[in-house]
Amino acid sequence: MEGKLSYEEAVAQLEKVVGELEAPDINMDVAKERLGKAVELIDFCKKELAGYKKDFSAILDKEDEDENDE
Repeated sequence: MEGKLSYEEAVAQLEKVVGELEAPDINMDVAKERLGKAVELIDFCKKELAGYKKDFSAILDKEDEDENDE
């Protein structure tokens, strides 16, 4: 993937690709290429979400520790 996408940019690109794949007259070679792009974007989004989950969990765990220390 080119450069560093944000999660929101990746989702927007994925929505565009899905729209292209839904076209009734899509060429099979183009569909194959677009499907590959969709898989890349989905993998990217999964990794981003996993990172966000880890970050949020760390923040919440820190908050819990701070409350228990009081």
